[in-house]
Amino acid sequence: MALVTANINVNRDPLKRVFVEHLVLGIGTGFTLTDANGSFSFDAGLGFDRVDIRIHCYNSVIRVLDGSLITWPVSIDKSVLNGESIQLNSVPEKEQHFDILSQCLDVYDTVWRQFRPFNRSSRRDFPVGRRSSLRETFSSNHRIELYFPDNFPIANRAFNEPSGLSNDGLPIVHLKTDDGTARVFGTPRQRDLIPHELGHAMHFSALTPNTRISIEVQYLQFLAAHVDNPTHDVDRTTSPLVAFIEAAGIFSERFFFYRKNAGRDLTDLGARRGFFQDELGPQSLSGDMNGYISVGRRRNGTLAPDLRGNNVEGAVYGAIYLDFASRVGLREAVGLVMDSNATTFADFRTYVRGRGNTDWTRAINAVRTRWRM
Repeated sequence: MALVTANINVNRDPLKRVFVEHLVLGIGTGFTLTDANGSFSFDAGLGFDRVDIRIHCYNSVIRVLDGSLITWPVSIDKSVLNGESIQLNSVPEKEQHFDILSQCLDVYDTVWRQFRPFNRSSRRDFPVGRRSSLRETFSSNHRIELYFPDNFPIANRAFNEPSGLSNDGLPIVHLKTDDGTARVFGTPRQRDLIPHELGHAMHFSALTPNTRISIEVQYLQFLAAHVDNPTHDVDRTTSPLVAFIEAAGIFSERFFFYRKNAGRDLTDLGARRGFFQDELGPQSLSGDMNGYISVGRRRNGTLAPDLRGNNVEGAVYGAIYLDFASRVGLREAVGLVMDSNATTFADFRTYVRGRGNTDWTRAINAVRTRWRM
């Protein structure tokens, strides 16, 4: 046996947990996942020091497809020597697609995998689960997908399709070239689009299939009615359904930036405790995020909302992921959202009250009053 070990990088960063296929005479013979260093190994056979591989734009979190003309899977074929370092840094090597892939995994690991249901033993590296083998997992349609560049006709900005047709009804993220390259490929401070959109994908993936389909119909109707101005913002008034959905995206984006900046040296537990305290206190994100908008803060020891209403995106975010979280813990607050199958704050409150925990009921009622939900 001659073991060939190599590693893969995109923009000098390791390409982690990506599917790599071993090719023999152009035919796939097996799969592996790269490790935290972007490394993998295959048996080249006796007397050989090189293997042929196919690097798929697909990791344990999401599959990225090229949507420029027709939607098509992205992959790169390479012949690799033992010890070689592969650099994906050019247009022919689909550098942007693999960069997006890495960003999605980073957001999942930084934000979502510590919360239910993704922290369960059956999920973790694989947020929507895995089959008995890597080959079966790779071949299954049960996956979250992302299209870039996307040509979906209704929207001209990035959006999430809660229930796709090609992937077992799981979410599809649509990224547009019109979104501006800086929000996806700019400096770390500018890269705010994927942290937001992947938050929606994680939220939608925890819902039941019927709820995803229901949201799909209502959300596409919203996009169609606002085709000239579909942009969301923290202080924007939309509808109770859209505001509740957008609150998860706001949380994902802000918690990600907090972990990368003020909370970068904290454990998961420390970050969960520090996040809502920071957002309601010093608001360090005001210097770390472009276009930061305050939703509320503690003044003289009392929390004072800056936004209110169950149809205001930032108010729903503040009510659940800051105020309610400060009362029951961020891990429990996020977990309850993911468990609830709710589509509005009213649905979520009904679910929390129905759990029979008097502390939770007292907390959600107080939050409803304070934020005028």
